[in-house]
Amino acid sequence: LAAGLSRAYRDMSRYYLLAYRPGSRKKKGSFHEIEVKVAPKGAQVRARRGYLEESPKESVQATLLNAVSHPDLYRSFPVSLQLNPSGKRKFRINVAIPGRKLAFHQKEDQWVDQLEIYAVLIDEDGQWASKKFQVMKNYTIELNAETYRRILDQDLVSQAEIQAQPGRYELVVVVKETPTGAIATAQKVVEFL
Repeated sequence: LAAGLSRAYRDMSRYYLLAYRPGSRKKKGSFHEIEVKVAPKGAQVRARRGYLEESPKESVQATLLNAVSHPDLYRSFPVSLQLNPSGKRKFRINVAIPGRKLAFHQKEDQWVDQLEIYAVLIDEDGQWASKKFQVMKNYTIELNAETYRRILDQDLVSQAEIQAQPGRYELVVVVKETPTGAIATAQKVVEFL
């Protein structure tokens, strides 16, 4: 066991992570082989044999599902959650994002950004409480210059309501800033009685 842990530690402390973006799109669903070569003798390469071409929509869906599965990897900007009971087996979610952390851009006399907010409840067995996201909201935010200056010192807050069968769940919220592709997550344990 000690030898295996030692090898795993060595592997984790000396590696490079490479990313590849193909120059042109190929037929959706087709497999593309990749080969990674290194110059130093004795270097060991562990790489995928290739990849399947995804459509842009499939790529976005895969990223959202990955953010739900691995929320700690998606922290492009801070997101905080507040939950308040709002009835039998219901909670109101307040999702707060600091305005100064978003990438508003100026369009004529407006400051504009777009956000997508998704939420899912995951039960203690790791299963989604429903077959799809329980919250899916899209916002286009257009602010005049005065409001934009004020929002830089405040949080933008989105509200939604969720419900579920009695039980203990992990609520995972994914926020995507559409123009930049930046993704952030927040999670909280919630118990429905």
